[in-house]
Amino acid sequence: MPASRAAAAPPAPSQRGLLVGEFVAGLAQWDTPLPGPRLPEIAFAGRSNVGKSSLINLLMGRRALARVSATPGKTRQLNVYRWGEGCYLVDLPGYGWARAAAGERAAWRRLVTGYLERRETLAGVVWLLDIRREPSPEDAEVGATLARRGVPTLVALTKADQVPRAPPDPRRGHRRRPGPGPCRVRRDERAHARRGGGSA
Repeated sequence: MPASRAAAAPPAPSQRGLLVGEFVAGLAQWDTPLPGPRLPEIAFAGRSNVGKSSLINLLMGRRALARVSATPGKTRQLNVYRWGEGCYLVDLPGYGWARAAAGERAAWRRLVTGYLERRETLAGVVWLLDIRREPSPEDAEVGATLARRGVPTLVALTKADQVPRAPPDPRRGHRRRPGPGPCRVRRDERAHARRGGGSA
């Protein structure tokens, strides 16, 4: 496993991110304690190249804090980032990369599964799924692990920008503008309806 990166200097506040973030440590074992205060951890899980690092960079407003690569399998440890003053974000190694050696895949599986099942400070999971693909057996396995643990989980669908849009159907012709929905009905009309007014 690669050695942990040294902690970066605290960044200046970013107007693009929701909270200030900084890299803390890279963990080769799921039970390694962090070199900072004990805070809740929010993990980002998903298949290789699904967009975990890109989402973390977006949340922290820094393009290159979490390493983004077009080559799957680059994240091989638990990369931990401090997000504001209240929690850590944990970038888990992606699963399902077929070109990795069997030994590497088994090691990543043990690391991710051990973290999701037994990490005491795990407070929630953001589970990223590629909207273009059917759920894989690895997706099903992770879903079962999260269900057993009962940890709060937010599903985030990615790659929607890469889904081709269907061309407009000329047979549909000009579409009428929808009329006012129930939320646009005036208050006096709603009161009138409640009193039984109006024609049958």
